[in-house]
Amino acid sequence: MHGKWKIALTAVAVAGVGVAAVAASSPSEHAVGKAADIVPAMASQQQLSDRLPESAAKTFSSTGIDPASVRLVGKTTNLQYFAAAMGSDQICIVTVGQDGSGQMMGCTFVKGFEGYGLRVANPDKSEEAWLVVPGSTQAAAASDPEKWDATAPNFLVKGSTR
Repeated sequence: MHGKWKIALTAVAVAGVGVAAVAASSPSEHAVGKAADIVPAMASQQQLSDRLPESAAKTFSSTGIDPASVRLVGKTTNLQYFAAAMGSDQICIVTVGQDGSGQMMGCTFVKGFEGYGLRVANPDKSEEAWLVVPGSTQAAAASDPEKWDATAPNFLVKGSTR
């Protein structure tokens, strides 16, 4: 993996790229046990549009994400957002630029995910994305159209999408 890329795990920011991944451990009516509970499409066959572009796949090939688990969860004018499983106990958001290059990656543990989800941002925080548990109160609260645009029922973005 290229030297400036680091994986963000629970409550650790990725150095040099401005990604933060946070998971609080609070009880929820939407407890999850695996990545497919968070991104239901992971339980179905991967579509061609779900695959990381070649350049991004090379950038993140040594991170440990499962290429077969990758699913496109959202797009903005600047970035594409993909969810991916890492092992059986982590979920990641991988961001890809318009040119297909890997931009940043944030990961957190599946256990406790329902407490906060997984949120990533570019260095100047002009664009942020938030993956939450489907149907959770966070998904409803965060989908405030004044702040967040829902690109999927549980994936929200704010910033450069307007």
